[in-house]
Amino acid sequence: MERCARKLGPEAFWRSVGNAIAAASSSKELGERCKTFKQKEDFIALFDAENEVLFGRRAVVAIDEFDGLFYDKALLEEMLEALRSLKQTAMEKKALQVFF
Repeated sequence: MERCARKLGPEAFWRSVGNAIAAASSSKELGERCKTFKQKEDFIALFDAENEVLFGRRAVVAIDEFDGLFYDKALLEEMLEALRSLKQTAMEKKALQVFF
């Protein structure tokens, strides 16, 4: 989370989350998809089951520097909503193995 724009509003934040995922990805297709993020729904949709092919298998997501979101309540709430949504989605409907 340290590379993410936390002071420029939700759209800039989600765009930077997508760019951070793209930078860490070895898949060109995944990287291009992530560069289009504008909202939390884009992040959530990335882990839909039909996108498992982008990862090559179920994804593992690690979030570091999460405490930086505590400075902006709106961004913290958006991220928590996104993570809750992923958590509550049935395993067979998502391409996510685990997040921590």
